[in-house]
Amino acid sequence: MPRPRFALLLASATMLACADRSAPAPDAAAAADSAAPAVAVTATPDAAAVDDSADFAQALDVYLRAQAIDPGYAFPKIARIDLNGDGRRDAMALITGRDFCTPDGCQLLLFESTAQSWRYIERIRNVKGPIVVTDERTNGFRDLALRIPGAGGIAVTVQLRYNGELYPMDPSLAPRYPAERVPKGDVVLNP
Repeated sequence: MPRPRFALLLASATMLACADRSAPAPDAAAAADSAAPAVAVTATPDAAAVDDSADFAQALDVYLRAQAIDPGYAFPKIARIDLNGDGRRDAMALITGRDFCTPDGCQLLLFESTAQSWRYIERIRNVKGPIVVTDERTNGFRDLALRIPGAGGIAVTVQLRYNGELYPMDPSLAPRYPAERVPKGDVVLNP
């Protein structure tokens, strides 16, 4: 059975270099992310009036290839939601597949939709759904709440806050919500 692949719908994709954010990486997929590019996709004249899902599929394909990842081995679950209040639907792609997941979860890629391109924000490790895009904001972007394994196997909910450039890569280091507090917002990527 052939693996699903993203269709390359537009031929005019370019990549812009992004600052090197090298960090020790435990696996090949994490090592490949050390210099994540922004991905530019040519916008249509009236971008607000069209569905830009095909543009995002192309941008994700270009991003994965730039990281030396064969898109045929990445199985994304995609959610589109406005993270920064600009009226554009940004993208969250939970990448599943054996090369992208551990027992603690899979990799979540975040992209900001701009007028003519997709700006890579961050790759967050060990994510499982559901993810709540909360009503709370930090530095103009909505906070993310997700459940992670805690001590003794008891799941805890953590709050990922945008620091002006990116969200935290490692949710285990993020502040925890009190057990009695349920974050309010939009639930996305619910398995």
